[in-house]
Amino acid sequence: MIVAMKFTRIALDRCLDKPLIIVDRGSWYRWALDRLGVEYKVERSFRYLRERTAIFHYILSTKNHI
Repeated sequence: MIVAMKFTRIALDRCLDKPLIIVDRGSWYRWALDRLGVEYKVERSFRYLRERTAIFHYILSTKNHI
């Protein structure tokens, strides 16, 4: 959680305004962003992307063994 807060502070220092940050369901993001007073939105798309990437990786690795 502390690492998420430090990373968010560094990212926000590089922004002109406070942006809307989109996060996945990791509780450490919400904790850090609540403490920093930053607006955020929780998305499920990260999970979908991770699942699709895992399937793609599995298909590629099985083709290499044939």
